[in-house]
Amino acid sequence: MSTYPFVRRLPNPSLLLLCVAFMGSLGMLWKVRRIPVGLPLVYIDALAAIMIVLLCAGLVLTCLANPNLPRSIGLPSLALILLAALACFSAAPLGAALMLLLIAVLTVAPYIRRPAAALPLLLAGLAALVAALGLTLRGVLRYDDPAAGAALDSLVFWFTLMAAVIPALPLATSDQSTSDSYSAVARLLFLYPLARLFTLGPWNEGWSLAAMLLGGGVVSWAALATLTRPGAAARALGAQRFFLGLALGALGLASSAGVAACCYALLTYALLCAAPVGQRMPRWAGWAHAGALPLAAPFMACWLAIGAAAASGASVLAGVLWLATLLRGAALLLEQPAEADRPAGVVAGSAFVAVGVFAPPIVAYLIQPVVDQLQGGLTPYGNLSIAPWVGLSLLDSGSRVVTTVPTLAASGLMLVLVALLFLLARLWPDQQSSTGAAEPGPQRSLVITELIRAVPWLGTADNTKASDHDPR
Repeated sequence: MSTYPFVRRLPNPSLLLLCVAFMGSLGMLWKVRRIPVGLPLVYIDALAAIMIVLLCAGLVLTCLANPNLPRSIGLPSLALILLAALACFSAAPLGAALMLLLIAVLTVAPYIRRPAAALPLLLAGLAALVAALGLTLRGVLRYDDPAAGAALDSLVFWFTLMAAVIPALPLATSDQSTSDSYSAVARLLFLYPLARLFTLGPWNEGWSLAAMLLGGGVVSWAALATLTRPGAAARALGAQRFFLGLALGALGLASSAGVAACCYALLTYALLCAAPVGQRMPRWAGWAHAGALPLAAPFMACWLAIGAAAASGASVLAGVLWLATLLRGAALLLEQPAEADRPAGVVAGSAFVAVGVFAPPIVAYLIQPVVDQLQGGLTPYGNLSIAPWVGLSLLDSGSRVVTTVPTLAASGLMLVLVALLFLLARLWPDQQSSTGAAEPGPQRSLVITELIRAVPWLGTADNTKASDHDPR
């Protein structure tokens, strides 16, 4: 019998249909990479197509990585993809918002008896609907209407921003399950209405600042939750939603580099949804998951976001993202169990490495069309210049190179980050019990206890303050 159960699942018709949907979305993205397709009820551009690509990628990897999913698992996924396509390809803001609300209802149906777990996506769907109604009442019936920009005001923006940030908030925690995988992957779709606002026109400085603040706040919360919350499921949710906040903060930069970093962060988030929760992973996959493996997708996503913030002049945001990346990586490394060869870890780790190594062509051929078609609503600060297979360059307003992959000016900070993570892993290595099983819990508890003693405002897992902290 094969060591990898996911290999035996390849003939699954539902999984094959998901793969077909993924390939079809890639073909659609390639078709509209230069010129969007506008029909009476349909508006398909690179932004709409890449959201479907990200959704399909997350669902396909989730099915491949989880050997316990039933053979009919792809049917709800196909329904989710269909609704997402109707939402992203709809020419009318109201139609897109209605589809997002239906997606929220579909993905939270298993939790209908647990209102706290169902609340975030439902609130996000309602906020998107209110924003779309505001545009419709002002006469915006299509996103590509030349006069649509006049209807974009603070009321529409704030409700759209709420729809983007609510799915990433810690309003509920639950064990990750088969049904929750749909909810996790679907959360990335609620950033679509916010990114779509660039089609209507540029943002003002207050809107960009609000998106950056909320994105930085979500990233900081997610990093601390990954470090301090008890339970593997709660820490995994924090580790995932870190990249939703990263995408939101990068999008708030309102620059081409910010949009590119946002799309790449959402791709990383889709990959993380397939990562195992509370299971053993191969050590190399765990390092990739923590962002401590250079050129893996989580590392590259943080690298691009920090570089985009530096190129746009948002130095405080760049510092917050770097510190949060360090905390998240440290939390995950302190949890690493002994070496194990689990299919979910192999699939997730391989996807992290592949997407990270091929970041330049991914950005050049999949993400750059999104940047080009949204250019009318972006600022000239932090432009993106791409050299496939050689690297990425971020340019500031004076067309000076700020960062370059692999020779980024910000590489010093990232190398320091990796060095600190390596140091933590060496200081607190995995201990083996008499049976050979990994017991990382004591090391993690010791680290968190000492951290709270030195920095008492972090609190503890039960939301109490440490009273005997170091007075220095």
